Amino acid sequence: MKDADKTKAQLIAELRALRRDADETKQYKCFKTICDRAGYGVVIRDLSGHFVYVNDSFAHMHGYTSEDLIGKHYAIMHTPAQIKHVESFEPTRRKKGGFIAEIEHKRRDNTVFPTLMNGTLLTDENEKHVYNAATAIEITQLKNVEHELRRQIQRVELILETAMDGFLIIDRDGKILDMNNSASNIFGYLREEMVSANIRAFETDKAADGNVTQIRKIREKGAHRFVATYRGKDSHELHLECSANFVDMDEASFFFCFFRDITEKKKTEQMLGERDRELGRKNKHLEEANTALRVLLNRRDKDKEELEEKVLYNVKDLIAPVLARLKGSRLDTRQQTYVNILESNLNDIVSPFARRLLSSFNKLTPTEIQITNLIREGKSTKDIGSLMNLSVRTIEFHRKNIRKKLGLRNKKKNLRSHLLTIH
Repeated sequence: MKDADKTKAQLIAELRALRRDADETKQYKCFKTICDRAGYGVVIRDLSGHFVYVNDSFAHMHGYTSEDLIGKHYAIMHTPAQIKHVESFEPTRRKKGGFIAEIEHKRRDNTVFPTLMNGTLLTDENEKHVYNAATAIEITQLKNVEHELRRQIQRVELILETAMDGFLIIDRDGKILDMNNSASNIFGYLREEMVSANIRAFETDKAADGNVTQIRKIREKGAHRFVATYRGKDSHELHLECSANFVDMDEASFFFCFFRDITEKKKTEQMLGERDRELGRKNKHLEEANTALRVLLNRRDKDKEELEEKVLYNVKDLIAPVLARLKGSRLDTRQQTYVNILESNLNDIVSPFARRLLSSFNKLTPTEIQITNLIREGKSTKDIGSLMNLSVRTIEFHRKNIRKKLGLRNKKKNLRSHLLTIH
């Protein structure tokens, strides 16, 4: 039919068809340009599994060129196990029109790598399935990061689970989100008994604002150390040394709290404190007893002085007069000597000088002490010899020894004068 024979309506319909074909051609060119330049893989295969379009990114991802893959079956880039995995998504593709999944691929050198694939159906104007299309992104680096992150998480979880210290994650409202085994052991509750419960349920005194103050400090500083008291299972009191951090994320805030049980340490401190107070009371009683003992000793010293004074008084007032009368009677030489010795011995007993001399100069012999007492009384060498029934030469020998022991040897100092200075 010539154009002149066509109706106006036919001409308009043909014009629209030509425009539609031009638009489709333009869209196809635009689509192909986008796919060719995409930084991720784009592939289209027919219903038999052969590639009809492969962009450079998809080909290079597998170690090929686009020309190498056109017309090839998609099995070229999969192991038999991987093909089964790919085919398992076909029902989903047909039912829902597409799928997104992680699928492993095989390179030209047979190395395997993971991809994230988005598969879809391409249909004609009659909604008939004509092609399978897919995009693919290699996620090897992402999987490595994911694997390393998972390892780090497992490592942290292992550390937390095997740590001797307890660990709690608490939200801003006090709800317990997670905990480790040590926290369960310290509190005495099972994990399921504490997780989702509020930490305030384990406080010993809910009316006290101590924990509220600690929470405020944690929020203000970001981290805080403190000692808190909580209630464990069977209502036993727990003293916990806590170290808490506050983390404010995008839409959530958390408290990370590590703690250790210092209940036994607190009991020991209390016991030591009570023991110190008991020792203080005993020390006070001991001081009082020492004071009383000092009073008794002073009293004893006074009683001793009084006794010495009485003995001295009795000797001088009762015995000395009798000895004086006895010395004035008619006594022979021997009797007179005995009386003198008796008088000298009595003087030794009552004389504090003799006792002090004995303690100060313990190198003197008893005979030398007796002679020093007689010298101090002013007796001459002859008198002393007569009183002690010793020769003058013997008394002189003792006098030299006394001077030597008293440090007076080769000194021009009178022995009696020196003895009088000793009190």
